[in-house]
Amino acid sequence: MNFASSYVLATDSDSEDVAVGELQYSDGEFDSCSDSSSGGEGDDTAQRVVKKVKKADTNVVAVHLGELEMEECLMSGDPVFCASCGAALSCVSKVVACQASTWVCDFCGHPNEGVVLDEEEVPRAETVQYIDRAAASKAAATATSLPRAGGSKTVVFCVDTSGSMCVTTEVSGKKNLKGGERLGSLSSLNTERADQYLPTQRRDTTWVSRLQCVQGAVDTQFQQLASQYPESHVGLVSFASEVTFGTGDSQCNIGGDKLLTFEDLKEFGAGAGAKLTTPISQARAGLSKKVFELEEGGQTALGPALLVSVAVASQTPGSSVIVCTDGLANVGLGSLDGGAEEVAAASAFYSTFRFCSRFHVS
Repeated sequence: MNFASSYVLATDSDSEDVAVGELQYSDGEFDSCSDSSSGGEGDDTAQRVVKKVKKADTNVVAVHLGELEMEECLMSGDPVFCASCGAALSCVSKVVACQASTWVCDFCGHPNEGVVLDEEEVPRAETVQYIDRAAASKAAATATSLPRAGGSKTVVFCVDTSGSMCVTTEVSGKKNLKGGERLGSLSSLNTERADQYLPTQRRDTTWVSRLQCVQGAVDTQFQQLASQYPESHVGLVSFASEVTFGTGDSQCNIGGDKLLTFEDLKEFGAGAGAKLTTPISQARAGLSKKVFELEEGGQTALGPALLVSVAVASQTPGSSVIVCTDGLANVGLGSLDGGAEEVAAASAFYSTFRFCSRFHVS
């Protein structure tokens, strides 16, 4: 972003003496200095009240969080930048109309000639917005994230099944949730048909867990992929205290000390990716069954699950990994549950992981 200001640039060490009658800037307010004298009326020995104050520093910009929600002035045309320092022309800038309209930069004093602006292109407010580029169309965005019709690529769903995914939310009305058949079968355990509600509890609501929301969303994606991209290959990675990889007809997992070894996780993911040989058109039923059989419990091995998922997807160029989680990594590589040393190690892991993912480094 480019900011323009009427203040001068100052370093941390810059300060100035503010004398009587002048304005001083301190703690975000302008205060005026006052006179004080040592004698009575007619005394020419007046003392100057002098205070060291730091000059305004234009390297620091404060943005009130409330302004982020405000609808700002949308400008037409393009912003004008100083050819010397790159500062932007703002509402405090002045363009001198002459033979060649000139804007003298408020920062560096460089005269920028040939600044021709229509009336609606002149910034009038302290904060204005410009359109950097046209937004991508929905069709174009979809084309970059999904394979072409009839094409083939790998999509890996990485789903958190740790204990926190059992947290529920009350939703008004009776909802028929996807996978509800399995929940209905659990009612057979209530052999006495006892009332499961508390005395003051509402009967016209449905309690939905985080995992149930994810299960329904992922199954909908299975359906869409099977319909529109039947030749694509889909894998399901679930993670809690260990990491599990499943296809429509097979399943394997990795846990224990191997969650702490980069090479073991990468090798496991690469081997699992080699098992993705059945297209989604044939594997959909098996994948749906597996996703609705997921149960919550355990810790959050997010780092190892991400590494396994990317290793699976890397077997096919242009593939995607979709992560569904609510928690903080607290076991295995990338765990953020610890002191400064553990957090530093986690940061190094995610940096290495990001580099390998972006540049396909094995």
